[in-house]
Amino acid sequence: MTGLFNMAAQSSDPDSVRRAVLMLWAAEQKAEYHLPALSMVRALTATKTGAPGLTSIVERLYRRGSWVPVTAVASGAGLRTREVTGWRPETPQLRVRRALLPPAADNEQLLSDTGRMVFSMVNKSATILEITLAAEELPYLITQPLVVSYQLDKGEPQRLTLRAGQPPRKVTLRVPAGKHAVRIGIEERFADQFLRVGLQERQTKPERKGHLRQPVVNRIERPYQVATQREPIRLRMEGPAVLRIDELRDGDSTITYRMVGSGFQQVEIAPEKGRAEGLYRFFTHVIVAEKPFVPARYVEIVQTPVPPPTVTIATLAPPGKVRLKDDFPLGRQEDGTWSASGTLIRRKPVQEGGDENLAPEQFMESSATHRYFNGERRYYESGALFRIREHGGPTLGMQARLSQLPLYAPFTWSIAGSLYLQNPVDDTLLPLPGTTQWATHIQGSVYQLRELTPKTWHRPSISLFGRILSRSKINSKDRQEFDQDIFSRYKAEHRYGAVISESLSHRPWLDTLWHGTLSLASNELQDHPVPDHLSLALGWKQLLGAFQTNALYRSSLYFSDMDRSRTLSQNSLGTELIYNRWHGDLDRLELSARMNWHFESQDITSILSLTWHFNNGRGLRDFFPGDLDFRDLRQRMTPTSRNNGMTYESD
Repeated sequence: MTGLFNMAAQSSDPDSVRRAVLMLWAAEQKAEYHLPALSMVRALTATKTGAPGLTSIVERLYRRGSWVPVTAVASGAGLRTREVTGWRPETPQLRVRRALLPPAADNEQLLSDTGRMVFSMVNKSATILEITLAAEELPYLITQPLVVSYQLDKGEPQRLTLRAGQPPRKVTLRVPAGKHAVRIGIEERFADQFLRVGLQERQTKPERKGHLRQPVVNRIERPYQVATQREPIRLRMEGPAVLRIDELRDGDSTITYRMVGSGFQQVEIAPEKGRAEGLYRFFTHVIVAEKPFVPARYVEIVQTPVPPPTVTIATLAPPGKVRLKDDFPLGRQEDGTWSASGTLIRRKPVQEGGDENLAPEQFMESSATHRYFNGERRYYESGALFRIREHGGPTLGMQARLSQLPLYAPFTWSIAGSLYLQNPVDDTLLPLPGTTQWATHIQGSVYQLRELTPKTWHRPSISLFGRILSRSKINSKDRQEFDQDIFSRYKAEHRYGAVISESLSHRPWLDTLWHGTLSLASNELQDHPVPDHLSLALGWKQLLGAFQTNALYRSSLYFSDMDRSRTLSQNSLGTELIYNRWHGDLDRLELSARMNWHFESQDITSILSLTWHFNNGRGLRDFFPGDLDFRDLRQRMTPTSRNNGMTYESD
């Protein structure tokens, strides 16, 4: 509990309402946190003026306590009294309600809560006391009964039930000579109910004609502390506390608050500049162990019966048969989505900061991939591939990735790994022991998707990677035989490192996406503390029905270091065309063609791919949200003509 309260009190969270709610919860669990919470939430209200929700939290904290006068005045310019007649409440809550109620006469008082009023008198002769009792409620509330009582001396209390809007009830008491006390109070009430009490004395033997009734006016001498510019008021208080300062100025009272820090503090109050003196009363808020329970208002709702229908529809006969329709075989929808691909690839390691003089690598790749979404927030992806290369032996590969959308953590994380095997000097389909080369790679990433506007968002991310290669170097004449995923000079010189990036995306229309990414990659940290390269990518993605076109410009700057004698730049411009076609059984055909022009090497790389997704009714649910562009629009294009269901047939 203490840790939670301290965390909320010391937090730098800009969400002030969130902090206030935590402190309110702690204060309602333990009374010792009430005054610190009230002080801090009141300070938040002063600094975050207009923040929705803060005012209601302050009022809820005030309900658990009451205002008591502060009398420990160390010094000041003296004491002065002002006469007050009638109902003149001082608490902020009652002052607001006084403005919403009819004005009270000088001989009237209004009781709130379960208040009590005691009228003491010393009569030289017998007299008659006339008491007027009326219930008052705020204008916008539904009236409820108010139970009150009155009692003369130690007689039997008399109870009355009043309701706002009804004529006042008059009670006449014959009071003998001597000392007597009349007690009037509220017994049962609802919130925001008041009892208006008026007192008049009717003399049995009037001294003068026309003076049969005399209003009983309660006159109070209300004391005020005086402060001048030379002699300000000094209070000695123990905090944390909220100090309420009531200043009487030109007959009206104004209220200000001051937060008092922890421990014994000296508080100094002086009049504003330009004023010779000021009259003040001081109050502090203290917690009340138990306050009377106030029941909720009962509102009786009278239901109006719905009239019978004007048109009667005949009841249909119950169906004789129920026919089940299974367009998709049961028992396989939960198995995920399989994909099979065939790809022709021509590539060069131009984006790895070197190796520009190598001939392009060309191969044909077949792969199978399995994707699965567990129905909550986790996505699984795994696959295997086989490459037949123009030069060198075939390549086998395995890949896997696990991604988790945020639930308790404020970011998305993923971890991916791969393993490649190849016999570079042998054309056998399977790698052989002793001559097999291999490489493994693992990468973990975390990122957070942050929305700037409904159409714009950015994504900061950080990734850590590591790789292990079976070879640390090879002869230049054998480089052409090695798959780039098995060995490249860049991979051998960068076994591990980190990449930080920031992406900005803007979707001006539903079928258009503009995006840019700036990333910085490290060298191996223990040997090269300077960054390895800086990359900038700018792209445009456009959806055109079943087609999607992409354009991408990429620029990379590779810094000089122990592995690179000079700074190098790599620039490329690429375009891609993707075609998707759904089939009635929700299988999906995907064709894609990509081409990139590399300015420095004056070379072209390309990819031509055909993929068949065996969905079995799962649609796009197994695809990780970041892997598929325009997911919402593609979801609408999913055919719905076939599905599982049931039909009714009459006999």
